[in-house]
Amino acid sequence: KPITNSIQDAERARLDASEENPRLKAQKIAEAIDLFQPGEREKIPSDTFVERYVDWAKTCTDAPEVYHRLGALTILTSIFGEFGRCPVPRDANLTLWFMILGPTTRARKTTTMNLWVDILADMQNKRYQYLLGSDVTAEALAIVLPKKDGRTSVFFRDEAHGLFSEQDKKHYLAGLKERFTDLYGGRVPLTLRAGTMGTTYGDDDEETPAIKARTNFVMSVAGTTEQTTQVLTVKDYESGHLARFIVAVADPPPMTRESMYTPQYDGSDEAFDGMRHSLINTLEDARDFWSQLTEPGSLKMVNFEDDAWDRLQDAVWDLYHPATQHEMKDLMEATCKRMGDSLMRCAVLFAMVERRPKVNMSHVFKAMELAEEWYSNAVNVAGRIMHSYWKRDQDEVLSMIRGRPDGVTQAEVYARFRARLQEKEIASALNVILKSNLVAEVPMGGRVRYKATKRAT
Repeated sequence: KPITNSIQDAERARLDASEENPRLKAQKIAEAIDLFQPGEREKIPSDTFVERYVDWAKTCTDAPEVYHRLGALTILTSIFGEFGRCPVPRDANLTLWFMILGPTTRARKTTTMNLWVDILADMQNKRYQYLLGSDVTAEALAIVLPKKDGRTSVFFRDEAHGLFSEQDKKHYLAGLKERFTDLYGGRVPLTLRAGTMGTTYGDDDEETPAIKARTNFVMSVAGTTEQTTQVLTVKDYESGHLARFIVAVADPPPMTRESMYTPQYDGSDEAFDGMRHSLINTLEDARDFWSQLTEPGSLKMVNFEDDAWDRLQDAVWDLYHPATQHEMKDLMEATCKRMGDSLMRCAVLFAMVERRPKVNMSHVFKAMELAEEWYSNAVNVAGRIMHSYWKRDQDEVLSMIRGRPDGVTQAEVYARFRARLQEKEIASALNVILKSNLVAEVPMGGRVRYKATKRAT
């Protein structure tokens, strides 16, 4: 067959089987995480709000349980983020961001999102307004958030890959990614409020006191794994934007005759859902409890018991330190630092929904268990992103070699790609395609040249 520039599926499978595949390396890293000391796992509580929510959500859909756990946390951070704060000087808010990924629509991503959206909608009234919607611009945020000073605003969006792509391509969404990143820390940037709530400077450049505005800006997005990881880049991690998300990645449930069966609707009203009603009662009771201690938007510090605080610090270090030791350091270091903050916030939220004035060891243990899952999923996504770069490098190097029937020297390959790739990345691409027998080293004129081999049928 004539030489072409594309890599066929069979060839890609051979390349991906290489031990240098970032996805395979990521799997080994994810399997190695263990935050618990001997005897501690037995002390993890199994009757928290998260378990109760998952048990109820499973009666509504066969979606992966990891999606439901993020749904439960979305509800907690939305409701109690208006009242509580962590016992640290900076970034003390309880804001959490979430991303759920799955390969197809059968993963029930949208269905799981609708479950927690509907609960928050039912808990809204004149005093509490949580849901912001799924389509916003930086200009709209400039108007809305200062008016909701200190209160919760939940932004949710399906098809996350579309959102991330639009932020970089559409003019009217320019700067939205940076705005989102600023809002995660609980502060409304002053530039958002120019022309809306006044300025920070008076006439003749005389400085006047700035009007402060805060927010509990919660974000939850969902998308297909392949499309989302293709539009994300290493820079999205390095900028800190992606490092703030807690990620859930799961395969869809198997299709069976039973799961596909839909009973015929008989026209009667839906039966009373006691499990859902109980969840809402728990949330409303806890919300009333904290509203008696502080006004919504005026954050009250929730302290830890001494032993729980010390154990938290050890867990945060155990999350962060391994990330500095492997080759995905650029992606994972910032992510694991933020993950430690999310672990602390999660422990506080568990205490608040139980109406506890202090965070105890059981709350920390439960947050640690969830953090192990977050870590595994974050490494999975990082591996997929690195894999997309890895594939692209091989494709481009192989295309160059296949486009030169007389072969190319190693020096020519390095000269072609040195401006964009590091030497180790070029060497890795060459090594993998050599081991996969897509390219052969051929002595020619006293020099070794790379020439494309015949394709495997």
